[in-house]
Amino acid sequence: MMNKQQQEALDGYQTALNEHITNGDRLMQAHTLVDIGFTYSQAGDTAQALAYYDQALALYRELGEREGEALALNNMGKAHVNAGDKQAGMTCYDQALAIRRDIADKKGIASTLNNIGGVYALKGGDRRKALAYFEEALPILVELDDKAGQAITLANIAASYKAIGEARKAATITKKLRDLEKQIRDEQKRAKKAKAD
Repeated sequence: MMNKQQQEALDGYQTALNEHITNGDRLMQAHTLVDIGFTYSQAGDTAQALAYYDQALALYRELGEREGEALALNNMGKAHVNAGDKQAGMTCYDQALAIRRDIADKKGIASTLNNIGGVYALKGGDRRKALAYFEEALPILVELDDKAGQAITLANIAASYKAIGEARKAATITKKLRDLEKQIRDEQKRAKKAKAD
């Protein structure tokens, strides 16, 4: 069920989509279709989300827009997994990852690696495989200086070590995570202070 905020967002996207169709701006149409799909996905309407992602995917492919194609596939993967269809989700993630590797989209690669790891980390999944994906994503996020992404990935790694019974390694990673979280808070405080000065 869509909440008021999601409905307002959807109305705005629908208006924008109509404008892009009128203007013939197919790239913006594709971007907006992804936004609409994402809104439906957040509202738990997987069928509608996938319908819009499919339209976006077709447009991105027609336009040869590979970054957009990977984004649509990644989002489709998420929608499938959230709806309980891990297999379909993995198929989309694998396609997205291949494109992102091909175009050297590091942020995208790290995001999809985390998503694939997340599927393996689900109940009844292969936690060691999950760990491998999370550990592949981490150095990319370090290189990109994406501290928020690093924090999420470290939490995933710690949880994976815990799940496979390696408590000491989990504790070491958790300490790294705490240090990073402190660093993030300190940076936020400094940024707030700089704004106030």
